[in-house]
Amino acid sequence: MSVQNKHLLNDPSSLVLDSLQGLCAINPQLALDARNKTVYVKNHDRSKVALMCGGGAGHEPAHAGFVGKGMLTCAVSGNVFASPNASQVRQGIDLIDNDKGTVIIVKNYTGDVLNFGLAKEQYAALHPKKSERLKFVIVGDDVAVGREQGKIVGRRYTVKSITSATSALTRVCILCSGLAGTVLVYKIAGAAAHRGAHLDEVYTIATWAANRLATVGVSLGHTHASLQRVTSSQPPLKIL
Repeated sequence: MSVQNKHLLNDPSSLVLDSLQGLCAINPQLALDARNKTVYVKNHDRSKVALMCGGGAGHEPAHAGFVGKGMLTCAVSGNVFASPNASQVRQGIDLIDNDKGTVIIVKNYTGDVLNFGLAKEQYAALHPKKSERLKFVIVGDDVAVGREQGKIVGRRYTVKSITSATSALTRVCILCSGLAGTVLVYKIAGAAAHRGAHLDEVYTIATWAANRLATVGVSLGHTHASLQRVTSSQPPLKIL
């Protein structure tokens, strides 16, 4: 199967922002922080736990397409196939700051885990009294790459578990990448948050769901990013 060489867009350099602006234009309950490519729920209920996610663009409707009642409160977008930076994520956390706390749901890719994790740590440093209001859930539902093989491609992250009042046990967890199963975590945890569950309950439910997911990805062909030619044998790309 050949790579599609026709694309309906205005300008490759602005396609991510154009897409987010269009999403908010037809969904008036949503708002856009254009500078940080962040879509969030307008006037969201700050008496309920918020859910946040994000990642590289090019996987639509993920992630902004799942922002809404009973699902995500906020989604932060990077460029095509590139994670958002920590500064973008920090601004997103501030946008949905609330009385009950926020669960950050991240797919297990190095850039996503690094930048969302860094933003969480920055927020905790600036707001030490609110640090316990942020919870972090990593989804790794791809079963196409075995756990042993996953070590080679660097899909790993570190979790610190407090084992006593004076010591900490650090363990390295190997997971596969996060795929479409992440949407079910949005839905399940989002439903709990919408009905008024407290932060620890929403976090536990999200973790429970993430640990029981498995996704098999199937493709009929390879992809390409930002309208770049993949091989010289492909026809010229056309912008319609």
